[in-house]
Amino acid sequence: MENGGWERVWNALKDTDYHKAVSMAGDSQKPLIRYNGVNWSAQLYKCERDDGKDCYGFQFLEWTERQGMIQYEAHMNTVLTAIERAFLQLDPQTEVSTEYVNTKTKPKFF
Repeated sequence: MENGGWERVWNALKDTDYHKAVSMAGDSQKPLIRYNGVNWSAQLYKCERDDGKDCYGFQFLEWTERQGMIQYEAHMNTVLTAIERAFLQLDPQTEVSTEYVNTKTKPKFF
């Protein structure tokens, strides 16, 4: 993303549907934006890049499962989509990519 300063990103994210779940954390060197949902939490952080473009990372920190299924998965997907839309509004040329994390769940049937 071009010209995506932290304050500009913070202001854009405060205008999303999930603005009530957002809080600023970290410090001026490594700022974070935390999201707290129902039984899940996530964070958005700024990454380091050598090419001069701004880079941000997003990850879910915790979530709950029931019988091997993630609870409130739709809420988690909604906040991720809201963040992507905010970045695309800031810069229509924003590149969004996904890196999947392998997780293993243990369904409890009995």
